[in-house]
Amino acid sequence: MEKILSYIKDTHQNDFFSYKISSVSRSVRRRMKSCKCHSTDEYLELLQLKPEESERLISEITIEYSYFFRDTAAFEELKRDVLGPLLENWDENKNGLRIWSAGCAGGEEAYSISMLLFEITKGQFEKYAPTIFATDIDERSLEKARTGEYQKESISDVGPLMLKRYFKRRGDLFCVKEFIKEPVCVGKHNFLEDPPISKLDLVCCRNVLIYFQKEAQDKALKALYYAINPGGFLFLGQAESVPAVTAMGFEIVSRENRIFRKKSD
Repeated sequence: MEKILSYIKDTHQNDFFSYKISSVSRSVRRRMKSCKCHSTDEYLELLQLKPEESERLISEITIEYSYFFRDTAAFEELKRDVLGPLLENWDENKNGLRIWSAGCAGGEEAYSISMLLFEITKGQFEKYAPTIFATDIDERSLEKARTGEYQKESISDVGPLMLKRYFKRRGDLFCVKEFIKEPVCVGKHNFLEDPPISKLDLVCCRNVLIYFQKEAQDKALKALYYAINPGGFLFLGQAESVPAVTAMGFEIVSRENRIFRKKSD
């Protein structure tokens, strides 16, 4: 297993040694089974012979099953208690609203936030000049996010009015309309290794930290803390640890839905 992770790190600059070994092992075993490999040595040989298999393994390790407005109640609270107040108290001298969807998978989270902003602002994006950074380390996920095209299961929690307003149908695909895609900036970024995006009003990093070992979790939280403006918000997944976040300097906005605010200086 160590040889496999070392090979991926050397050839693709993806360091999975910070991930929980149990989670990584399951991903490797699934790919081994799919490729009919009976040992890790045999699978390592396959990785070396077929570079495309490395991409599949990276996707298997990093891919998160996601869909629009995942945990509807959490997004309703985000709209009411975070996005609403941010825009209501907006300083017109600021350069623009800055939001980061870290570990964005296929982009569903970033586009969900863009839709909520459009609802709150009644379509007046230009007043707040929002930028939603959608980042991940998996190129396959990023390509899906760039195209903004999704299967039916991804939009199961989107109401009929929002579906009509924000998507266009093309065969079996549901495509995000251009005015919702416009504020979203998709790019590759590893927040354990790369410098964090800065001066953020909101960071969404849901169901990502749970895959990291404790040391990597602390490192990620520290990076996110310094990326957020004083008074800005952090939105995590329900499985993530509250004590670790509060110890870093955040106060709880919603324990149930894992919404936190960075204390003002």
